[in-house]
Amino acid sequence: MNYFSSHNHTDYSNLRLADSTNKVTDLIDRAVELGLSGLAITDHEVLSSHVKADKYRTKLVEEGVIDESFTVAFGDEIYLIDSLGNNQQYYHFILIAKDEIGYEQLKKISSQAWTNSYYDRGMRRVPITYSQIEEIIGINKGHLMATTACLGGFLPNTLMGMYNGEIEKSVAQDRVKKFIKWCINTFEKDNFFFELQPSTSEEQTMVNRMIKSIGDSKDIKSIITTDSHYLSKKDRSIHRAFLQSQEGEREVDAFYGFTYMMSEEEIKEIMHNHISEEEIDECFRNTLIIGEQCQNISLAQSVDITKVPVEDHEFDSKTKEMFKGYKYITRYLNSQDRYDKALIYHTLRGIKSKKDIEPTEEVLQRVDVELEHILGTSERIGKNMANYLLTTKRLVEIMWEEGDSLVGPSRGSATGLLINYLIDIIQINPLKWDIPWWRSTKTDRLPYAVRYSKKFRELFSQQVCY
Repeated sequence: MNYFSSHNHTDYSNLRLADSTNKVTDLIDRAVELGLSGLAITDHEVLSSHVKADKYRTKLVEEGVIDESFTVAFGDEIYLIDSLGNNQQYYHFILIAKDEIGYEQLKKISSQAWTNSYYDRGMRRVPITYSQIEEIIGINKGHLMATTACLGGFLPNTLMGMYNGEIEKSVAQDRVKKFIKWCINTFEKDNFFFELQPSTSEEQTMVNRMIKSIGDSKDIKSIITTDSHYLSKKDRSIHRAFLQSQEGEREVDAFYGFTYMMSEEEIKEIMHNHISEEEIDECFRNTLIIGEQCQNISLAQSVDITKVPVEDHEFDSKTKEMFKGYKYITRYLNSQDRYDKALIYHTLRGIKSKKDIEPTEEVLQRVDVELEHILGTSERIGKNMANYLLTTKRLVEIMWEEGDSLVGPSRGSATGLLINYLIDIIQINPLKWDIPWWRSTKTDRLPYAVRYSKKFRELFSQQVCY
């Protein structure tokens, strides 16, 4: 049947506590080895594994190991609560993005959870409330899929409480009814699934049977997931040792005895005492519905560089005549781009104002060659590097003048660019220390900082950028 595995963890789930021994690439390889139609990566409130998963899937397609139909979906195992506060249960819940809109919603949900974060009972909690999810999704429903997760989820937890006599039956039934109604209203019925998991434990067996029965009565599809924390049965001892290497509050150890990626045969062998073989096949078919609706979302992006507002500078003929022997200085002086003109304006102003700098041939030739490679890099990546330098300049100004931060000593390749010194990004004159310009930017090499300019933009867009 080649089921779709919709609940899996990688070592990125170890961000807050020891959890999974799966490497991203190994997990995908295991799914391919088992002949699955695909998998979703649903780490514990972290999306960081998705870039590596996207790159690796692309590599496997290019090498012919898998075809385009093999789906690597991006999800998140969130912690769903009514309201923020200590000393409560943080219920697990699975979200999987169907498309790019869903992934944008997923990112906002994860960001909100980390914004909410606080310490409770010895560890950092990253919960999100029902109302916050409603606000993020708004009227734009139908782009996220949701499942009820493991025994740590609200639905399984409520059913266990009723089964163990900790919650009155009428109270449990009312809670279950309200929870199902919220899930259907928030994600739409076709995007909401009850999650069964293979295990021989009494609690999981009971939950599987009850969930399947409730799902049938409410016409909600059930799926089987393995909640994979390690690759295969033989890796159990390694995973156990890993969990025991770090203290922290967690589920009972017995839970992890079956949390590995299984073949259909392994699942059927364990699940045949829970539900019928026909029902197992039905659950497998329902997993394929998830896989078929999830797009392979590409996270690859072209370089983007933040802009800050700058004044429009004009240069008179005298200034242009003064530097006519320098090809790239002249090119920037004559540019129609306001950011190019702002960069050369502050550069020439720095030559004039710096006490240890004179407009010598050495200085002007150094500026000219640096501008050549700034321009070359701009043309290669299709974005203006002047924007990056001017944004960095503005951020340093904010730290000096308006913020509570100290501007520390410059490090790395930034110290090699004389222009950085002239426009006050750094306070070290690279000519004095004989630091080569090509350490910072070179036409055939993309500067390290620019590779991460999207994150850079996100951090400061609300304060200084547009």
